[in-house]
Amino acid sequence: MVGEWTPIRFFKNIGASFVEVSEQLGTKDLIGWWSSVEAVDIDFDGDTDYVVGNLGLNYKFKASAEKPFHLYAADFDKNRSIHIVLAKYDGDRQVPVRGLECTSEQMPFISTKFTSYHDFADASVEDLIGMEIDNAIHFKATTFESIILKKDGNSFSPIALPVTCQFAPINAIVLIMDDKKQLKQLLTAGNMFGSEPETSRADASFGTLLNISNTIETLLMTQSGISLPYDVKDIKAIKIDDGIGILVVSNDDELRILTHNRDK
Repeated sequence: MVGEWTPIRFFKNIGASFVEVSEQLGTKDLIGWWSSVEAVDIDFDGDTDYVVGNLGLNYKFKASAEKPFHLYAADFDKNRSIHIVLAKYDGDRQVPVRGLECTSEQMPFISTKFTSYHDFADASVEDLIGMEIDNAIHFKATTFESIILKKDGNSFSPIALPVTCQFAPINAIVLIMDDKKQLKQLLTAGNMFGSEPETSRADASFGTLLNISNTIETLLMTQSGISLPYDVKDIKAIKIDDGIGILVVSNDDELRILTHNRDK
């Protein structure tokens, strides 16, 4: 199970119910903006591995285990509305991501508390919202990297997907099997066009086709024929006559079907 501001979660069926086993399998601390997951034996060893889509590394938000990306939510100015404060690190301090103008539009008391851009630039998150930080809803992300979860014995190890898969969020992953040529491929697609005005949209992905063998080979667009520069939300492999098709759905866009050429 994957989601935003969550670890990659595993649940074990014990008959009458499910129990979470994420910690035992080594994924409890892999907290991201996960948006897709696909099961595939990536190394042909008979175990099930997983490809998991995240925000990617080509975005203004950054996260690591040592310096997570934070979100705090509460009624900070007591006007009966929930406000959100995003925080990153400046050295060892958490500082607000959004600037003075945007922050004070959301919470007018900020413009009174900080009378200059210089004062605001020197402020930490604690300076911004004070003791309310202890009572706020708090989420964090420790990684925005899209990964392969490789099964190693009784746990999983994260391995970064190729750099072309990090250009934008991966919202959809599909496994393509061609038994005729004994070919195994992965197609990833995504982007994120909906964003706040001060944050540019994530639109650098055209989709990535990967050949899976003993190594992972990234195919160029001229080799794969894949061009999906849209706000892709899901892709599925479907049967077309005796061949393979890829169904692509995107926000505010037409429904697309790509056909797989067995001769290439």
